[in-house]
Amino acid sequence: MCPYGHDGRLLREASQQDGRRIVLRLTPAGEDLRARFAAEQRQGFEHITADWPAEERLRFARLLVKYAEAAAALRKREQG
Repeated sequence: MCPYGHDGRLLREASQQDGRRIVLRLTPAGEDLRARFAAEQRQGFEHITADWPAEERLRFARLLVKYAEAAAALRKREQG
């Protein structure tokens, strides 16, 4: 096991914008794990909302995307 706990799913690289910073990138194994996780999320969404009208499912999905984008923007602002 890697001392950073990522089991070869991440690569540490120097930032191209600032050599003092480290950037983490997904390896192919990390991309596979991310894709499996996304598929499980999608399956969960479809199961939970299976009896919802299509319009409500679409509206909810759009709001989730909007929320996730706003949360990512907030994290980015907080990181400088």
